[in-house]
This record gives sequence, structure tokens and C-alpha cells, in this order.
Amino acid sequence: MFTKALLLNEINKIKTAIMNNNDQVLENQLLQWQQGKETLADFYFNEKTAPAQIQTLEQQLEELEKKISLKSEFLNSTITQPDWKQVASTLKPDEAAIEIVRVGCGKRFPPPQNTGWQRNCGERNGLSG
Repeated sequence: MFTKALLLNEINKIKTAIMNNNDQVLENQLLQWQQGKETLADFYFNEKTAPAQIQTLEQQLEELEKKISLKSEFLNSTITQPDWKQVASTLKPDEAAIEIVRVGCGKRFPPPQNTGWQRNCGERNGLSG
């Protein structure tokens, strides 16, 4: 958990550095990327969103992320994803780490078989067990 918190803290530092960098283009790209990620999350949960629309936005965000990464020395040099061994080494004997994974609910990410998820989101998207 501590390592995950450090990673989130580091990402926030990078965002702050970009916002204080006096590079209006980079700042606008970061804001556009953040808004695009929020829109994409909404698209995943909206059954009326066409798969082609989702794919287009994913591609746009990927290209924007590449531009931000190339332009920003911070993103290229400071973010590293810790592996489980690094996380485990920071834990005390009575502590545990839990990685939270966002689980989708839609046609792109069908719900697990034989679970309550099918009642909650699978059936509304035409998915059945």
C-alpha cells in the first residue's frame, strides 16, 4: 500500500510539475487527456456508446499520452511501476497489500460467469451466462 501511495504521489507531483511548467501546450494536452479518460470511463458503462466510438477515443488518448510523454521529461524519467517484490519488501509482517483492479461492465468487458454481476450489468447489455 505504501508503495502504491508513493506511486500515486509521484504521479500527482508530475501533474503539478506539468501544470507549473509554463508550457501551455503541454498543460492543455494533460487536461485534455484527463478529460478524455473520464469520458472513456463513462463510455464503458453506457450501453448506447458504439464500440467504434470507444475504440476511436482509446486511440486518440493513446496518441495524446505519447505526445505528453515525449514532450515531458518528467514522465519519461520518474514513473516506474513497482513489482510485487518491491511492494512486499515495504510491508510489515502483519500487513497485506491489495491491488484494486477496475472491472468493466459492458460488452467490451463481459461480467464473470455465474455471479451476481450478470443480474446487475450483464443482462442489461444482452449478455447471459
